[in-house]
Amino acid sequence: GGRALKCRGARGPVGVALQVQSRARSPNDRSWVDVWGASAVVGRSRGLSLGAAYNEVRDGVPDPTPNQSQLGDKAAIFGLRYRADRFYAATTVSISEQHEVDDLGRRFDGTGFELALRYHATGSLWLEAGYNDLRPGSDHPGDFRVRFGVGYLVYSFGAGSRVFLGLKLDDGRSSDGNKRSGSAFATGLNYAF
Repeated sequence: GGRALKCRGARGPVGVALQVQSRARSPNDRSWVDVWGASAVVGRSRGLSLGAAYNEVRDGVPDPTPNQSQLGDKAAIFGLRYRADRFYAATTVSISEQHEVDDLGRRFDGTGFELALRYHATGSLWLEAGYNDLRPGSDHPGDFRVRFGVGYLVYSFGAGSRVFLGLKLDDGRSSDGNKRSGSAFATGLNYAF
């Protein structure tokens, strides 16, 4: 377990947050502020918003167990969002150190990019699309890469009830250079009663 302190505030279009956590899970325990993170967002719920966040692990170990954090784990993310009545678009860019894990369980420094889009054609029918790209820095051995795009057609027929069709086009690679999982087609139904 651990103890956390969270502070959040907003004034007009600016929102900020800070969280510090103290825990005793590591031989590198700092006894105060083992992990900390901060974020800021400028914008309103409609229109354009810009945000940034940073997180740092200070009590990491070189070879962590599942309940420990990696030594040197840091992540920064920068985002931009636009929201209108029928349209939503958001994108993020991330820069991380020892934060992500490849298919062989190795941590790496890397960069990522994400894009999410939604268009409401009617009140009950919408299209969604997304793109994700994550790749290690040039010093990471192998050819590991996450890269895929998704698209969905969604029809809502009640509060929480919907049917959808989806497609995932995957161009990711495992560390040995082979394609990761391939593309997929999906359909689904969620019925709330």
